[in-house]
Amino acid sequence: DSSRAIINVIPFAGAGNDCGVQFGNHHTQPLVLFSLLTGAQPGGAWERLSGTGGNFDAVAGTFTVSLTATNSRFQYVVTGNNGCGNDTSFADITVNQQPDAGLDGSISVCDSQVPSINLFNIITGEQPGGTWTLTSGSGGSLDPNTGIFSQPFAAGTYRFTYRLIGTAPCVND
Repeated sequence: DSSRAIINVIPFAGAGNDCGVQFGNHHTQPLVLFSLLTGAQPGGAWERLSGTGGNFDAVAGTFTVSLTATNSRFQYVVTGNNGCGNDTSFADITVNQQPDAGLDGSISVCDSQVPSINLFNIITGEQPGGTWTLTSGSGGSLDPNTGIFSQPFAAGTYRFTYRLIGTAPCVND
């Protein structure tokens, strides 16, 4: 007489390891979310849990960052087989804003008629938070934070640079 014990080992659903990445809001290529996970089984389902903007395609499992995209969290769920539980992993996308120092501008003034010049009145469309530097010309006094260029300055051409520091992978502007 004999008895048998049979054990069926069902493969556990594997959604992979959580991940987090950073992209600039100027990144235009679709991100394949599945490629961000390590050890994930195919065939799961994607869902956006938080964030706005950009273009999320749940069927394709892609996310395209846009200028208005915010930090987003995506969930990947692989359904368990034959009574085994589901497995879930998360992909967190941090969207860094590409700084914009605005558009160049120029003015002409008489050296004796202007006590100071606000450099922010010369450029347009800039984001706040940058600093000014005098890159050519001599004389005068520049406040790098307020952008006020004050007397005494001499006749001639002065060139100033307004710079915003980008957070990787975004570059300075």
